[in-house]
Amino acid sequence: MRMILLLALVATLPRALPIRDLWSNGDKTALAGSETTMHCFYDKNRFLFGKKYWCAGGSRRTCDVLCDTSGFINTKYATRLSLKDTRVGLFSITFRQLSLEDSGTYWCGIERPYADIMTSMTLDVKEEPVSPPFITFLNAPERTCEGESVTVQCKSVKGFNIKYVWYKKRGPTAVPVSPSTNMNFHCGVLQQTQEYYCEASNRESKKTSHIVTAEVLTPSKDNCIYQLVLNGMGTYSCVLPTKFITTSTTMPTTPVTKTSLNLSKISYFNSECCPSTANTSCLTMALHCHGIRIMHPWDILRWVLLAVLVMSLMAIQRYGRRSRHMVKSHHETSNL
Repeated sequence: MRMILLLALVATLPRALPIRDLWSNGDKTALAGSETTMHCFYDKNRFLFGKKYWCAGGSRRTCDVLCDTSGFINTKYATRLSLKDTRVGLFSITFRQLSLEDSGTYWCGIERPYADIMTSMTLDVKEEPVSPPFITFLNAPERTCEGESVTVQCKSVKGFNIKYVWYKKRGPTAVPVSPSTNMNFHCGVLQQTQEYYCEASNRESKKTSHIVTAEVLTPSKDNCIYQLVLNGMGTYSCVLPTKFITTSTTMPTTPVTKTSLNLSKISYFNSECCPSTANTSCLTMALHCHGIRIMHPWDILRWVLLAVLVMSLMAIQRYGRRSRHMVKSHHETSNL
């Protein structure tokens, strides 16, 4: 009975791992531009003081040593590789600033008098897929209403070795116009309303941005007026909506100019805010719009005091003239 229980207990125990001299934590996959750490395990009772190294190559015979525990580092990898032996049966290799060319077969090795102990592992470096690029204005978009240039930037948050290209839509196709993250809009390139978008790509993926519509209101090579419309962002307008125009029920057919933009603001106050002069607050806004200054009560008091002072001076001057006249008349009468 005791023998059966002993055998059952032994059966429940985990099986002992096979004894190995050297092994790694397996193949690794990492993203370009990042860093990764590989671990090599060894029997510390046998190889604690042996020199450990890390090399690259398709086979152990053609392996090129990149670094070891004696302090050697291949000059090509001087700032990117480091090897550390923990002295507890583990040495680690940290590989920084990874590139696609770093993909390949590598070996953990321990130097021995007759034949080194080595085990291989594979490092696969991939580019991080790009995220959909977002659009930002590098300067105020309202500058388009004055015909000035506006720069729009296309940027992806994720990805490595990203290539940016701006395209102009032309029917069902698109034409590349700027191989850059920035697109500069100005009168010289805007002859008519046109749609643009940005594409971000690398070896792993390709993503496009929202459509940027350049609406040309007044075409001109040097003094145009246009506005940029972007989906999902706050909008602005270089012209007022139709309901604010009181002279006609339809939109004017004449080109939009800077003068008409200023006049339309005045028309808005007069038509929407001040239908009659009885509305005091609206009248004040309208007077401000037309450039008429509303006086503060202190201003009125100063003007009143100035008027009183002027009138007093005039009264004193008249009194002085009358006094001189009376004295002159008195002298003439005395002489007679």
